[in-house]
Amino acid sequence: MCVFCQVSSPHGNVYHFGDHVDSGNYAFTASEAGDYTACFWIPDGKDAPSMVTVELEWRTGVAAKDWSKIAKKGQVEVSSSLTFP
Repeated sequence: MCVFCQVSSPHGNVYHFGDHVDSGNYAFTASEAGDYTACFWIPDGKDAPSMVTVELEWRTGVAAKDWSKIAKKGQVEVSSSLTFP
């Protein structure tokens, strides 16, 4: 069963909208202070189930960083010459 999902900021700005989603990943950096909301729903209809299960992992702060994509010391090329106009 596919669901709709939406992540909104405290001021009502929509950061993510998923239409007929059955799985996936989504990440964002909050630009507004306050509580964000994640809403999940299924469309009305004769085939709509009476209940669905949604699993999510909501991470914040240091735990939210994808540390595997941050450059390591050995991967950074250092340049000692700079040119200014």
